[in-house]
Amino acid sequence: MKPIALESLLLAQQAITEKISSACPLAEVLEQICRAIESALNYQSAKSSILLLDGTSLHHGAAPSLPEAYCRAIDGVEIGEKVGSCGTAAYRKEQVIVSDIASDPLWENYKSVALPHDLIACWSTPIISTRGEVLGTFAIYYAEKKLPDPEDLKLIDHFTGLSRIAIERENAIQREKALLNQLQTSSEKLRAFIEVIPDLGLILDETGTCVDVYGGGDEVLSRQVTLYKGKPIEGLISMAEAPRLMKTMKRALENQKLELVEYSHTVNGETRVLEGRVCPLYHYLPEEPGKKHVLWIARDITEKRQAEQEIEKLAYFDPLTSLPNRQLFKNQLQNVIDAVAENSSYSALLFIDLDNFKRINDSLGHSVGDQLLVKIARVINAAMTTGVSLSRFGGDEFVVLQYAEEDSLNRARTAARDLARKL
Repeated sequence: MKPIALESLLLAQQAITEKISSACPLAEVLEQICRAIESALNYQSAKSSILLLDGTSLHHGAAPSLPEAYCRAIDGVEIGEKVGSCGTAAYRKEQVIVSDIASDPLWENYKSVALPHDLIACWSTPIISTRGEVLGTFAIYYAEKKLPDPEDLKLIDHFTGLSRIAIERENAIQREKALLNQLQTSSEKLRAFIEVIPDLGLILDETGTCVDVYGGGDEVLSRQVTLYKGKPIEGLISMAEAPRLMKTMKRALENQKLELVEYSHTVNGETRVLEGRVCPLYHYLPEEPGKKHVLWIARDITEKRQAEQEIEKLAYFDPLTSLPNRQLFKNQLQNVIDAVAENSSYSALLFIDLDNFKRINDSLGHSVGDQLLVKIARVINAAMTTGVSLSRFGGDEFVVLQYAEEDSLNRARTAARDLARKL
């Protein structure tokens, strides 16, 4: 082999790297790499080939000097042991040097494809990515039996490295295109989905700035939702709620899971109760795929909370006097009993009923009796002090629970007597 001109090699390398950096088609770059090493080797019979690995099969990348019939014959070959030089090199992840295809066992099943094209020797080097994955193979064929010398191996390593750079650059470009398409599709799906639900959907970045607004829900905020795009979270809800909602958003991003938060917001002078469902959203902006966002679904649950309060009121409060009923009293009593037992303290219970109340109902009617019960409940309740609660058992029966804990029985009795005298 003739001495390699360093200047020519550097010029070839520069031309290749310029094509790679300018995002030229991969096939064009690989073909230039093949021609450059064939020129650098200075062997007239040297023919190079670059195959690309897709799954477990090798496909044509570039081979400007090899016969087209041969390239077609090996296109799509499955890698493995005894699959010529390239299939074996990709399978083993190591360089395979075959000086005589006719006699080498690795070519036993493929020599009938190579020899008719006067391909006698083949040296193949796997192209390994920076993450250790096989990207393809870089091969040199000769029309004679031949083993590489150290200079040949250096050149092969050099151009194999350039091939790796070119293939990884192309793979990165294709991944980016696929990601952008996926993001575009996902964004359109998200928009279509949120548009048909009554809730308000907000996309916020990690600083709390509104990036996008989806869905209806002008009634959820105090003005048209489209006016909030580009505004910080403080402009979406009350200043008092903003810190808590920012914590919810950061927690969703940190824990990478859905977070729920309930908050209030004034809409047209009326306080509404909203439920926020906050979940992390990655790769939302195609132009900034690494930026973190959250999807915030705001639902007005004011009527729901009011209904729950009404249900609770019916379950635990007397509808006539609005005092705690028998069920709520039993819950309160159990809490006092547990506290007294734990602290070895004393509390008191006073049972009150009205004498001759039945005569009022019988003589003046139940409506008058109800009015009297309401007034009596109001008078007794006004006399209650801290640590004392009043409940209505039913009819004309009331219970006073004095749950301020005393450290002696005598003090508890004295407090109960004082309250009874006051009543």
